[in-house]
Amino acid sequence: LAHRSYHPYMLNIADIYEFYDIFIIDPSNGNVVYSVFKEVDFATSLESGPYANSNLASLYRELKDSTDPTISAFADYKQYLPSYNAPASFIAKPIVVNGQTVAI
Repeated sequence: LAHRSYHPYMLNIADIYEFYDIFIIDPSNGNVVYSVFKEVDFATSLESGPYANSNLASLYRELKDSTDPTISAFADYKQYLPSYNAPASFIAKPIVVNGQTVAI
């Protein structure tokens, strides 16, 4: 039900800003809980899964414990296996509610 409500919005954001994909990551375990395009990295763990050494996983580790809602981080271009080894960079920020990071 939530996917049906939010997916069109996220798809529109990706289209407007020309993002290849948008992820939502659970900060407690690194699970990729949402992806616009649902490639092979969707529903994997960035802590212990097959992409734990990726630049996306590095970005997750950098932000997972942050409670600063103004911080953002960037992971430079590196080959990214889930996107057919194409070079990929990532930008992310924690989503903080009542002083607790609830998503990245």
